[in-house]
Amino acid sequence: MHCSKQTRLESICLEGLSLTPDERVRLLLALYNSRKTMKYVHCWRAFEKMVSLAGDADYHGESRFYADKRIKICDWFRAIGCLEFLTTLSVNYAYIATPTGDLLVSLAKKLRTNWHWLQLLCLEEEILQKTQNGHDIETIVIPDAAWRTTHFWAPKLKVQYAIIGIPQYDVHKKFFTKQTRIHTFALSTSINLRFRQPWYLDCTIKTLCAWYSNSLVYLCLQLWHNRQNLDNQLRHLFIYLPSLRFFEFVGEIRTLKTLCAICCQIRSGRCNVHRVNMQLQDVIHDSSDKEKWIKCVRCMMLCFKHDFDRMGVKFDINFYCC
Repeated sequence: MHCSKQTRLESICLEGLSLTPDERVRLLLALYNSRKTMKYVHCWRAFEKMVSLAGDADYHGESRFYADKRIKICDWFRAIGCLEFLTTLSVNYAYIATPTGDLLVSLAKKLRTNWHWLQLLCLEEEILQKTQNGHDIETIVIPDAAWRTTHFWAPKLKVQYAIIGIPQYDVHKKFFTKQTRIHTFALSTSINLRFRQPWYLDCTIKTLCAWYSNSLVYLCLQLWHNRQNLDNQLRHLFIYLPSLRFFEFVGEIRTLKTLCAICCQIRSGRCNVHRVNMQLQDVIHDSSDKEKWIKCVRCMMLCFKHDFDRMGVKFDINFYCC
């Protein structure tokens, strides 16, 4: 393996390779000679589909995965743990989740202040499994106490979430706890033409505001074809998230009043947001003229343009048909 001959590698990307667990562990162990320089390891979707990590020897929970494809936590930790100066780790949530959170805590104890970023890809099929009756059964999630301990040992650690294809709040809340120090939260509901609603996205937003007001810096909400009125939550979002600096939004805003309130908060300095990118869908619950709505939004933004330019604020709005 060529990387085993390298001694000063700084970054490796295994994303989407669909490696078997044993292949991935061997690859990481081959990086041992670069353990003093390796800082960035990106592993989203690196394991083959339907492969899970085994728990401790005493953990005998039911598994939907084939037993001969499971690897022990100690093998996984030995592979990652040898990279003692690692600063950034990108993994699927399922790769690092254990019933007690011991794998996460062990990494924190090993990496300590060197560990700055944990980037988690969250997929519904990795946290929920279907019974024969079609009911969801929750699999392994990281407990709140483990997150608290992790941040104690790795005080500089910031967590970035990418939750893909999951519109429901009931599933979102399984991936994080109050003690998770979330810096970036990117949520995409994906395009779901079955319209199984309500999604209770207002609860997701309320949770972010209540738990992460001092840590959340980047928020991306891609709410494709959302049918829920979120104007009230969006109108107060920037005030309730004083650390927020970047906001991306795809979805529906129903009133000009909501957009105006957001702009006024930025202009008055009541929040710290300086970059906004919106793609607004048609207001499907209003029979008013779509062209008139777009024209009103653009005229309103012109009123704020001079102040935003002076403040160095970049605020872009585009439109798409629902």
